[in-house]
Amino acid sequence: AQFLSINRRYAHKTYILNPEKEVNVPQFKFVNKLIIYVTCQACKRKIHDVSQDKNIKCKNCGARQRQTDCKREASVQLMAAIENKDVWLTAFTDVIEDILAASDINLKNDSDAIEDVFLDVKNVTFKYNANRNVITNILSVSL
Repeated sequence: AQFLSINRRYAHKTYILNPEKEVNVPQFKFVNKLIIYVTCQACKRKIHDVSQDKNIKCKNCGARQRQTDCKREASVQLMAAIENKDVWLTAFTDVIEDILAASDINLKNDSDAIEDVFLDVKNVTFKYNANRNVITNILSVSL
């Protein structure tokens, strides 16, 4: 009975056994929800209250640290036309840094400059998880 209820709950979604797909898109159509944040060096959690101060304190573990020593992380949503459908894809730090490597922009630049790179890149070949719509690997990109 439990198996049937799980199947009914997920009946509206189609899951692919091998969700990893490789595609090439001429460009990304839209960029949305670029979020850049720093993580605590001690507990690796996101630090929400980032200010212009040189030192910040993690609310999770209480560690005070130099903001410049904290790792910058990011996530973004990108729309691409895949198989004649517009698909929103999510990219995380490693993928974002791979795309930005085609330019002279990095995660320390302002959001507008980073978003411009996403709209300027061309012929992007990548792998993504088709079940979760998450880009997992950038294979090639050009400006």
